[in-house]
Amino acid sequence: MNRCYDIHCHIMPGVDDGSPDEETSLAMMQCAAREGITDIILTPHQKPGIRCVSPEGTIRRTERMQKLAEENDLPLTFYPGCELFYRREVEKLIDAGDILTMCGTDYMLTEFYPDEEYRYIREAFDSLLGIGLIPILAHLERFPAVFESRDHLDELTSMGVFFQVNTGSVTGAYGWNTKRLCRRLLKEKSISLLGTDAHRAQGSRAPMMAECVRWIEKKVGPDYAGLLTLENPQRLVRGERMLMPGQEL
Repeated sequence: MNRCYDIHCHIMPGVDDGSPDEETSLAMMQCAAREGITDIILTPHQKPGIRCVSPEGTIRRTERMQKLAEENDLPLTFYPGCELFYRREVEKLIDAGDILTMCGTDYMLTEFYPDEEYRYIREAFDSLLGIGLIPILAHLERFPAVFESRDHLDELTSMGVFFQVNTGSVTGAYGWNTKRLCRRLLKEKSISLLGTDAHRAQGSRAPMMAECVRWIEKKVGPDYAGLLTLENPQRLVRGERMLMPGQEL
């Protein structure tokens, strides 16, 4: 891997349940660099009922993270974003500038309660698309209402929704059933992006990427691995249309 993006990571210190401080963030950066990660989109949680970092705070902290990496000679580039927990009033918050999109583009990394009904998820994505945003479903493997139905996967894909899975889920950090599911989805080329969803510097929540990418390269092919780790993330950062699996590079 010459360049590799992690598009879902809670490495920003002191803003959510991820890294609690700069010391932890630095250790996570070092781990990410060892794993071959070169570019990280910072995705602090945006959830109702808790105090969340503002868009201005995210941008300011992104600059601080970049400086911390440079001070420690780590070849990492950071971009501002968020992980949005969807609720019906979110469109007003976005219009008011209270929620930051991914890298300031039209892409929005979005999550729900794991047991959420499919109808609600579909309506949420329809609403986001209606205001000009392009949804990315964070860690698809957590939402049985979506992944248990091929029709649901196909319907959301046809709407223009992109799917991300966590690298640890692919390598078995969250159990055999999740591992088998994610590997099947990858072999079917249903996934468009990877993220570590890292919260800590060690253990199952560390920013681990290399083993997952090696598996995809071996079992699905290097072109698909490149789509997930480089081509689509670069298009996301630039605000260009990402490719659905199967489209020509």
